[in-house]
Amino acid sequence: MGAMTTGKRGLAIAAAVLLCAVLAVGVGYALAHVGPLVTGVLLAGLFIGLWMLRDIEVAYWGVIGVIVLLPFASFPFDIGFTPTLLDAALGALFAVWLLQVAVGGQRRLVGTPLGPFVGLFMLLAVGSFVFGLAYIPPTSYVLRHFAEILLSVGLFFLVVNTVQDEGRLRRVVRALLLGACAAAALGIVLYIIAAYVSADFVIRLLSALGRLGYPTGPGVLRYIRDDPELPMRATSTSVDPNVLGSLLNITLGIGVPQLFAARPLL
Repeated sequence: MGAMTTGKRGLAIAAAVLLCAVLAVGVGYALAHVGPLVTGVLLAGLFIGLWMLRDIEVAYWGVIGVIVLLPFASFPFDIGFTPTLLDAALGALFAVWLLQVAVGGQRRLVGTPLGPFVGLFMLLAVGSFVFGLAYIPPTSYVLRHFAEILLSVGLFFLVVNTVQDEGRLRRVVRALLLGACAAAALGIVLYIIAAYVSADFVIRLLSALGRLGYPTGPGVLRYIRDDPELPMRATSTSVDPNVLGSLLNITLGIGVPQLFAARPLL
């Protein structure tokens, strides 16, 4: 028994050493070819992905974090199309849920009375897309965006099946509101620095996200009617001020009623 235990321990140590070696080689390769910023994002994504496997709530946090802080970030490689961080986050969220269903972690699926209508909408969308292929051949861009639409609509089923207690609902809503506050605060800070300290510094800072598919150069600063003579508009890391405004409008619609609710979720 002692020899068997020692053998298992040695195997575990060897596996850990091999994993560390592979990780070190991968990090070194990434640092050499895509730089420290992208490498840091990829490492964070790796560890968050492993954490997601233990708790689907972490997957929700990942999706929310990408939506509010890096909504247009993409990976620095092409697989027929350029995958985005949001694609990966949504895919991971669905993968964790389906894995839980597959191993029996969730034995009963919930549809709610709205489920058939949402499912019908998805079927109609797929049917329309398939019939449309007879007239216009699909591109990788169109296929990716159609898949994103289906994933986004399918979130309905995922949420009603995985957010079923008040505690988790509170935490998810809190994460969304705090993330939106962080995006708004970042937008304000960048606006003040660009307007009153150094616009070039903000341009360089936001252009650093170019490794993640973001725009670069002076165009990262947005103005009313795109006229530099007019007041600047806050964008945070949302590229377009209207995107940031939409995010804040949605979260305000969720957050403000909580101030007057008898049992607020916050």
